[in-house]
Amino acid sequence: MLKNSGISVEEKDLYTIYRLSGKFVGEEETDNLKNELELKVKTENNRIIIDFSGVTYFSSIAIGILVKEDTNFSEKGGMFAICNVPDFMQNIFVLTKLTSKLNIYKTLEEAERAVIAY
Repeated sequence: MLKNSGISVEEKDLYTIYRLSGKFVGEEETDNLKNELELKVKTENNRIIIDFSGVTYFSSIAIGILVKEDTNFSEKGGMFAICNVPDFMQNIFVLTKLTSKLNIYKTLEEAERAVIAY
């Protein structure tokens, strides 16, 4: 199993940025992502941005986690934004109609404006 993925976290006053890098293929990577998000949704600062600029592969399991956690954040009054989605993922989001479900922004700056205004 390739193990070259990571999550870096940057806390801001009103929101948190999760910068993803590498491949999110199997259990370890996707479990780490799921655990990070499940911890964050329970906090008062539950507005987050997931920056995909460093992602080279994202499995269907990982996409399922995004959908589930987006729902969790909405139910808890938080906001879940995604930005810098690579072309290969953008096509998947369009084909699966997730572009109408998820808050997807072209750039980090656009996502930050949306999260701050929320």
